Amino acid sequence: MNNDTFLQFTNERIVKDESEDSEGITLTEVHNIYKEWYKETFGHLNNCPNKNDLKEYLYKKWGVARLNKWKKYRMRTLRDDEVEGEALALREEDYTDTE
Repeated sequence: MNNDTFLQFTNERIVKDESEDSEGITLTEVHNIYKEWYKETFGHLNNCPNKNDLKEYLYKKWGVARLNKWKKYRMRTLRDDEVEGEALALREEDYTDTE
């Protein structure tokens, strides 16, 4: 089950970023976001896999982190969802005054 939840999490919250200015992501950052995602998804943190389980999964999937970061990965942003057509962000100028 852990691998299934890790896969679902990485698909939903992590993106590959091979740009030169990519800062990468640390295990601590991934784990903190994973716990938030897990609670949002399952409604609790009971049985939430620990940091070492997540680390083992990510090492298998992405390889060993260099200087404590995976340089080609980052957290998904609203902009990523907009680009992929998964979200639409409205700005103040998008609203019309109906009066």
